[in-house]
Amino acid sequence: MELTIKEFAARERVNERTVRRWIEKGAVDIRRTPGGGIRIATRRVTVLTLTDDERASSDKRGHLST
Repeated sequence: MELTIKEFAARERVNERTVRRWIEKGAVDIRRTPGGGIRIATRRVTVLTLTDDERASSDKRGHLST
């Protein structure tokens, strides 16, 4: 099963920018679609193990104000 960034962010309860940051760091394995989209294979997810404080801090930095 593959998820979009939006779907993966919802599953992990973080902002989409946080997921993009994880991708840039190489913490999440991705596959590019022929159209340039990004898919994250749930069976291959290697997200860094974060403490609750690190996760909260990461989410706050990636959160967009509304």
